[in-house]
Amino acid sequence: MRPVRFKQGEKYPTVNLDAVHARLQEISAELVRDLRSRFIKLADILVPLSTALVTDYDEIYFGLKDDVPPQEPPPKPRRSRRHP
Repeated sequence: MRPVRFKQGEKYPTVNLDAVHARLQEISAELVRDLRSRFIKLADILVPLSTALVTDYDEIYFGLKDDVPPQEPPPKPRRSRRHP
């Protein structure tokens, strides 16, 4: 185990992550606007780094391609049957 090198009473630099996140959201909104994506809320999606590294950011993802292959509708939830 490495010794802790912080000294009590000392001041250390910090980062305001709220400001960083706000700026990243602004950049995302500008990108979506400039690309003219049909997914207007795309900039509001928060993507974990692990997902961002494996995602294929193509025309379909950004909502730029009209000929998107159809997807199967999600299965309908089953109703539970009650037996008296």
